[in-house]
Amino acid sequence: MTTKNDVDLTTYRKGPRLLTQAMEDALGPGGMLNPVLVRVAADQRLRLEIRDHRFNIYYRGGNLMRVDGRKKLWSLHFDKEYFNDISCPAPELPQECIDANLERWIEAFPDLIAGMDRWFDQHRNDESEHRHERDHCQKIATENAGIFGRSSVDYLVLDLEYEYAKCRFDMIAAKRRITLNDATGWEEPYLVFVEVKSEYGACTGVAGLEEHAKDFRRITTAGDGQPVIKIKKEYEDLREQTISHPSTGHTGSSMENSWPAIIPATGKRT
Repeated sequence: MTTKNDVDLTTYRKGPRLLTQAMEDALGPGGMLNPVLVRVAADQRLRLEIRDHRFNIYYRGGNLMRVDGRKKLWSLHFDKEYFNDISCPAPELPQECIDANLERWIEAFPDLIAGMDRWFDQHRNDESEHRHERDHCQKIATENAGIFGRSSVDYLVLDLEYEYAKCRFDMIAAKRRITLNDATGWEEPYLVFVEVKSEYGACTGVAGLEEHAKDFRRITTAGDGQPVIKIKKEYEDLREQTISHPSTGHTGSSMENSWPAIIPATGKRT
């Protein structure tokens, strides 16, 4: 099994993280998936994250809904671990992605959210449960998203649960960098890797702060900064997709409809 230490960062190529043209069209006005996008955009507790030919809807850092387009027949999924208590079973929802089933899923959002809230209440004192950390990450992302009236932020969270060369970080963000030529600070901001720890016990071990610091150093120093440039390019590609199809815009971060205008793939290691 390949580990992160086996990956050659100078030759590593991450697969494109874009939706298919069909999924883009389906998210657009009149498309099959558009009601999902509208529902998410209307609720600041929810966040849409684009993955490889699929997207996730997050609530409190957990997977409320995943629309998977990697196969010919698209499918719908939910993390049923939040309903392990047999006294409160998860709603029975179809997995086939068709109009009628999507309507049922959207109608079930309140029940799914209530079940996830029950799970968090039952595990609120469990320091070993990493999902509390994810909840905190999504709250941070919401407060630093440039939406819902929060336009004066210094950070713009672009991604949750970001993975590169088998190294995973809680968040990727852009940090405002004001210069003499750019009073707004968003023309060429810093690229920021963010790691969140909600309990002291999580600060050590194989996923502790020291290990994440090593991962950060490996990525930012390898190949004269080429991995950083590739990561910036990844967000530029996503930006082009959202500009070409605004309705598919990343609902978690939308700074004046220019997400993420922000990280030009230049050779500067910022």
